[in-house]
Amino acid sequence: MNIIRVAIFALMTLIASTVSAQEFTAFEGKNAVREGDGGAKKTVDGIDFWSDGAPPYKFQVLGFITDRRHKSGLFGLVRMASLESDFAEVAKSKGGDAVILVSSDSETVGAVGASNGMATGTANSYGNSTSANVSGFSTGVTSAVQKQNTKYVLIKYLKDSTTENLPLQIQQVAK
Repeated sequence: MNIIRVAIFALMTLIASTVSAQEFTAFEGKNAVREGDGGAKKTVDGIDFWSDGAPPYKFQVLGFITDRRHKSGLFGLVRMASLESDFAEVAKSKGGDAVILVSSDSETVGAVGASNGMATGTANSYGNSTSANVSGFSTGVTSAVQKQNTKYVLIKYLKDSTTENLPLQIQQVAK
């Protein structure tokens, strides 16, 4: 029995790990160095995640990271819990300091469901007549199968001549 549980767990882990993967595409272009106006920022595993804007200082665009993963069901909950950590891992491996959200949407790709029905009945015969009593019910459950599509721009912060000569504490605030 324990061998079956281990095999099922190993299979589930393998399936969950292949359900999503981040893909990195390098950026090449004249406008790779930019400066934003600011936005919402949070840090996950040492990588800054920017949304609703871009960093208010100079940065270089390194490329794009895209991700598509299951969002619904048990596997989806597990995979969505590591979404930002997975992006941070790719960002670090490609030499980036931060990512800027480009798009995030979910799509319904199908539905799964189950139904159950039951009927019971009794019949009585008396001579040439028969009477029957029958009752039944059914239940059903359907759930959407959703995938999450997320895309970030991977960036590297550049030193700005206006902040590089300031004390370290002010430089960190400026970043």
